[in-house]
Amino acid sequence: PIEHLRQRVRDAITLRVADARAAGVLAALAVALQSGVGAVSVSSRVPGEWKNLVRAQFTTNRATSVGTMYFMGIDREFLDVYQMSLLEGRNFSDDFATDSTGVLINETAAKMLGLDGSVGQTLTATGVVDDGSIESVHLPFRILGIVKDFNFQSLHEKVAPIVLGHWNNPIQAIDYFTLRLQSPSINKTLEALSVVNRIYDPDHPFEFNFLDSQLERFYQSEKRKRILFSATASLAICVACLGLFGLVTFTTEQRTKEVGVRKVLGASSGNIVKLLVMEFFMLISAAFAVACPVTYFVMNRWLEDFAFRIQIDWSVFAIAGGLTTILTLVTTGYQALKAATANPVESLKYE
Repeated sequence: PIEHLRQRVRDAITLRVADARAAGVLAALAVALQSGVGAVSVSSRVPGEWKNLVRAQFTTNRATSVGTMYFMGIDREFLDVYQMSLLEGRNFSDDFATDSTGVLINETAAKMLGLDGSVGQTLTATGVVDDGSIESVHLPFRILGIVKDFNFQSLHEKVAPIVLGHWNNPIQAIDYFTLRLQSPSINKTLEALSVVNRIYDPDHPFEFNFLDSQLERFYQSEKRKRILFSATASLAICVACLGLFGLVTFTTEQRTKEVGVRKVLGASSGNIVKLLVMEFFMLISAAFAVACPVTYFVMNRWLEDFAFRIQIDWSVFAIAGGLTTILTLVTTGYQALKAATANPVESLKYE
């Protein structure tokens, strides 16, 4: 019942229990009060975090060296909220008090420590990295499970090893709770959550971020480049088409008498158009042949900045070539057709 949850929150605040427990109760209350909230999770950090993720040094009985990995405290709902896959072992559970010293690791961390397929072994934190300095600790953890690798940073970087500890861990306390919204009326849901925050946490303002917006911040540089390149390319295409149109007009006027003679000798309008257009089409084809390898080299160099990248397919150049051909035909076709359909008598009077 909602009233029972309200009382639990009051008790948590009155008894000044761990902030993580109070936040967990608050999250449960939010789910009960809001039909637009599908699931809730508490954690010390979140994927797409704009702050520095905590790193810690870990070792095992098997390992001969210490490995530095990211660390994040989570609750048992975290995997469900972020739709992460558990490959081996089990998730955190409220049925086991010892889970507070348990951890989940991703595939990369398991490979780094030589623990492929191993669950139940001891993972010891020997140091916590903070602002470049290392605080020596000795904190043993038991591996409960291995989760599938997931991107918690920019796609510029490879998936890093990460250890997911219990929300009540000695390295970093929880600081966020994540809500998966399923209501079309997001504004109303946010207003209701703001009310809940004012009731149970009046000392702190209600702050929120959307996950897709947070992840988008990783690629602000790419967005600016896209806008710049799009504007520059559009301007270059317009200037090129104007120049091509002017060149066709000038060439056509210079060959007016030739066109008239060809028509008198029996050349059709289609042959005349083909003659005039093909000359420029060959120039455009030569330019396209030079541009393709240069573009391929530049784009490959740019994509090397991403750990996860696409391969440039030949179809990209085929589409670009098709669009270039269409623009060439549209730009040159009008003047060529105009010259081809002109009265040859008028053409022969020229000069």
